[in-house]
Amino acid sequence: MDKHLSDKHHFYVYIALIALTFVNLGLSYVPFGDHFENILIALIIAGMQTCIISLFFMNLRFEKGVIKTAAIFPLALLVMLFCVLMATVAVFKWVPK
Repeated sequence: MDKHLSDKHHFYVYIALIALTFVNLGLSYVPFGDHFENILIALIIAGMQTCIISLFFMNLRFEKGVIKTAAIFPLALLVMLFCVLMATVAVFKWVPK
């Protein structure tokens, strides 16, 4: 038997995603100093949203073995790309216009 969340749980997940979106929008207007901090905070919130979507909507929470491994590998690559992006922003003082 497949384990799936009820509609009530999907609604709560949806509300959490909407709340994180509004938090992200609100924090985009708060100057945290350099653009580096603003981008970092936005990426952290986007990462939280990605985890929620993959765990609950893609049902990775209930998967085992190879499927979880196949999902973790691209996540590790994504983290590496974010680290390179943040290093580029910090070193070259790249500021979007």
